[in-house]
Amino acid sequence: MFARVLAVANRKGGTGKSTVAVNLAAELGARGYHVLVADLDPQGHAGLGFGIEMPDASRTIHAAFRDEQVELAGAICATSEPGVDLIAADRNFDGRILLSDPRCLARAIAPIKPNYDVVPTRLAAGGRQSYRLRPARLGGRAGANRTRLSCT
Repeated sequence: MFARVLAVANRKGGTGKSTVAVNLAAELGARGYHVLVADLDPQGHAGLGFGIEMPDASRTIHAAFRDEQVELAGAICATSEPGVDLIAADRNFDGRILLSDPRCLARAIAPIKPNYDVVPTRLAAGGRQSYRLRPARLGGRAGANRTRLSCT
């Protein structure tokens, strides 16, 4: 079974996105889940919450926006929390996405998803580094109120 990817997002800064991602991951890890935190915030606060900062930009989650052949498996860092790994942010990411494929992040994460149960993804706040989210209806029984957010 593949991991469930959760987007932790808000257009405004300072709303606790990193705190939610870090604490959710720590709690799920403590409950026996295998968790991978993807820190898309160029300030890298989710990574800093685990005490991790990556100086090498090629070993960060933002490499997925620059190189279509990126292998994120080499960017995974173990945290001090049981069952929780992290792909840190590039603190120098300027918001420019060099690839034309709108699913470049999904494609980069796909090979490592089978190793995890949950992937909380801490998205950046508004501004140049923002990611547009659009609601998409999930299939299922008639009248279901379930909504999925897709990054585009």
